[in-house]
Amino acid sequence: MNRYAGPYVRADEELKIESIGATRKFLDKPPGAMDQEGRYLKLLETADRWEFRGGWLDLKHGEKSILVFKLRASTAKS
Repeated sequence: MNRYAGPYVRADEELKIESIGATRKFLDKPPGAMDQEGRYLKLLETADRWEFRGGWLDLKHGEKSILVFKLRASTAKS
């Protein structure tokens, strides 16, 4: 599994993500995993808006949803 990091700027619902860095672990399984990762990183860099509702983060380009993430409940114990 690769890890990603990069700067972003957020103002109200506007968003700019750029210069994403990734670790360089080659993934050969499942087939096409590296192509999928490349598409994912390109989509992140095209995001220009965000919305957060009901535990979902929706990254958008204009009005179009491009990536949607579900908030995962914390597994930390008190």
